[in-house]
Amino acid sequence: MYETECFVGGEIAELGNDAVVETPGEDDMAFLSAAIQDHLGRHQDVRSFKKVVAGRKLWNFDKDERAVWREAL
Repeated sequence: MYETECFVGGEIAELGNDAVVETPGEDDMAFLSAAIQDHLGRHQDVRSFKKVVAGRKLWNFDKDERAVWREAL
C-alpha cells in the first residue's frame, strides 16, 4: 500500500508490506455507515471494522534502511 485507507469488516490474514491497522475514528465510522447505506441499501454495524493504512516506512528510500527495503521487495 502506498497511500490508501481501506476498511475491513472481517479477518485479515496478512497485511503485506508497509501496511498497519488503525482503530477507525468517529468520522470513519460515519463514512462507513453512509457508504454501506448508499451502496447496499441497508444499515450495518460498523464497530467491528478495522482501518488499514500505509505504514509510511517505504515512502522515502534511505540507504541506512536497506534491510527494510530488501524485505519489502
